[in-house]
Amino acid sequence: MIGTYRTSEEVRNRIDEVLHKCAMLFQNLGIDSTSSEKDAGLAEERRLLKSVKHLDPAFINSCLFK
Repeated sequence: MIGTYRTSEEVRNRIDEVLHKCAMLFQNLGIDSTSSEKDAGLAEERRLLKSVKHLDPAFINSCLFK
């Protein structure tokens, strides 16, 4: 492991990039979005977060809803 979110700039940048993509998913949803669109956004968010979980599992687990 190369560090954690708090100690490694490289890890922080990679995770921040994914967090930005997650924010963009929900930014594009509106009041007129269907439940299936919202569910698809949640599923994509989980997929994105799990793709960087190996970088800092504790931080990513705190971001994931159970």
